Amino acid sequence: MKFVLKSVAEFDSLHSVDNGREACQYLEEHRDRLPDLIFLDLHMPGMDGWEFLDWYEQMDFKQKSRIVIISSSILLEDKQKAQKYADVLDFVDKPLTKETVEKILAGW
Repeated sequence: MKFVLKSVAEFDSLHSVDNGREACQYLEEHRDRLPDLIFLDLHMPGMDGWEFLDWYEQMDFKQKSRIVIISSSILLEDKQKAQKYADVLDFVDKPLTKETVEKILAGW
């Protein structure tokens, strides 16, 4: 995923975590400078993407990040559920491609 992102644009920084709990911890530690954009997998160990979104929605961050869900799910219910979260910008299918990232960044 980092390779695809770096092939499309230059970022001030690019950070990745392995699960939802690590994401929460990272955001708590960087609450004064949250990332502009978060790419979120729904199926992570420990704390899945839905649990992360519920946590994120309850947080009182001064500045919020925009979230793009990256998923292999083909369930219409998942896409509809994602639309209920105000900070979710898009729901895209895996694998993440250069064209998809270009489209996300162009529309953002």
